[in-house]
Amino acid sequence: MASSETDIVNVALILLGQPTILRLDDDNDVARPANALWADVRDAVLSEHPWNRCTKILTLSKTPRNPGWVTTERSYSYEYLYPADSLRILEPEDDLAKWEAGVSTTGEAVLWSDTDGLTVKYIFRNTNASQYSAWLSLAMSKRMAAELALPITASLSKAQAMMSAYQLHLSRAKGMDGQEQSPVVFTPTTLTDDVRLGG
Repeated sequence: MASSETDIVNVALILLGQPTILRLDDDNDVARPANALWADVRDAVLSEHPWNRCTKILTLSKTPRNPGWVTTERSYSYEYLYPADSLRILEPEDDLAKWEAGVSTTGEAVLWSDTDGLTVKYIFRNTNASQYSAWLSLAMSKRMAAELALPITASLSKAQAMMSAYQLHLSRAKGMDGQEQSPVVFTPTTLTDDVRLGG
């Protein structure tokens, strides 16, 4: 398991057959593109899945504005500030709450809702690499290798191969990550019983 962002990037460089770096901000032909790409790659991989230790639950701060009609189909009574460290909102605590993400009239990222007092679960920008699982660290390394392949090796085929390796690993990593939680309880209904019993 990686203990730092540099560790994750170095695994990517090893996958590409390149020399490793001491720090992301090193001034050389390998570190410069890695440093330029790292934050976007990290955020993209984190956004792919609600990884363990990369989600939060937060009651949002309400703005004083009443958004009213947001679209021709929807009107909302409340506006909330989007969490500053959020990469993707997953769900509100209230399953029945209607909500939508957007930009306020003042240019702030917000959520509109019909619920007074909105608590959400979201993927946050976790920059502490020591909290990533081994599966997540390796997924980030493979995605970094895919993104670095073209600028460092000038090989489109290597970039495509690395992206394929990332996508294959990502599905397994999500599966492993999803096992670290309580099992989902299946509640049978009349419809599921009919299907199960051939009715």
